[in-house]
Amino acid sequence: MIYENPIKEKFSAFPMAATVMQGGRSFISHCHQELELLVVRQGELRVTFEDEPCVLKAGDVWLVPPFGSHSIDGGSPDSVRLAVLADLKLAGWVHEENEQAQLQALLENHDLYSGHWDHQVRDALREDVEAIYREYIRREEGWQLAIKRHLNDILLLVCRRTPLREKKAPTREVAKVRSILEYVALHYCSDVSLEQCGAA
Repeated sequence: MIYENPIKEKFSAFPMAATVMQGGRSFISHCHQELELLVVRQGELRVTFEDEPCVLKAGDVWLVPPFGSHSIDGGSPDSVRLAVLADLKLAGWVHEENEQAQLQALLENHDLYSGHWDHQVRDALREDVEAIYREYIRREEGWQLAIKRHLNDILLLVCRRTPLREKKAPTREVAKVRSILEYVALHYCSDVSLEQCGAA
């Protein structure tokens, strides 16, 4: 697994990024400190979250909590997906490490694949992710406030309307490595890049 910190330096003033990707391009197992929101607009996409594979179809939403080990394992050639990365600090109530950890734990306890949700919840959450993307692209007056509002709507929907996840306990070794990666990511990422790690 690779740790990525894709938005820290580039977008530190407003820590989020969004893009639309076409085709079934794969991404190896990785993690990052941002919440990832993925909407499949067309086709199919194979993904894995903490060793649990899943096939996303058009209309599906998939959330990956911060530091969640995940991969994009490919998809149909016609697949189109929207990906949003957002630092949870944008939600407005994460100011300290323990608050970040609480929100992260809350997300990890819920089933974050829309195929297991009520259709109304999936549709509402998908529209919030799409609205975040529209605001991010258009950048009209007040776009940052609108994104924060939609992000909070998503977090509230997840807390109140998605089922709890049957979580497998990680092995002791996996838990130890994960806590080390999280600590390094929170305390040293601005000083170390992936290129520097690769050169070491």
